[in-house]
Amino acid sequence: MRGGGFPPTWADPRYLTDDGTYPGNPLSVTADERASFERTFRQHYAELCDFAAYYVGSADEAEEVVQDVFFAIWLRREDLEDRISMRSYLFGAVRNHALHSFRHAAVVRRHMEEEAAVPRAVSPGLDEVFEGDESALELLRAIDSLPPRTRLAMELRWLRQMSYAEVAEVMRISVKGVEKLITAGMKELKGILLR
Repeated sequence: MRGGGFPPTWADPRYLTDDGTYPGNPLSVTADERASFERTFRQHYAELCDFAAYYVGSADEAEEVVQDVFFAIWLRREDLEDRISMRSYLFGAVRNHALHSFRHAAVVRRHMEEEAAVPRAVSPGLDEVFEGDESALELLRAIDSLPPRTRLAMELRWLRQMSYAEVAEVMRISVKGVEKLITAGMKELKGILLR
């Protein structure tokens, strides 16, 4: 949205304290600083968006670039020298940030294209892996007969070789909970296989 302003608490003079600062603002912005910044923002925002769009190719992305630049300038406003040309500085900062955003988007796009081009290997099912190994097939059948949560914990831990912490994260339970499920599953498997 071009020509946008600041949050109402910054722009509304009703929130000014007696010393000319805004309460709750850790930067203690004076009214003069805010007014000067807002004037610069309004004066250059539209042309900077048009300028950034030339580099990034999208009006939305251009607005984001310009807003990022103004935000960075706001945070570093005390470090800026008074003698710099603000207009030149703004155009240089927007150009640099737009080029960085464009390059980053190109890297992301290239990575996605490379990922899409790599054929995915189809993993054989466990039955195919253990084909002909009767004891392994018997173990798989025994695991299938376990209660669902116990079976999931066992499959993640032993068949997918995840750590206890990884299993806990996937199942959204504590590591102790995983340990209890694995222990219970081992006892049940022992009972099933020794029959």
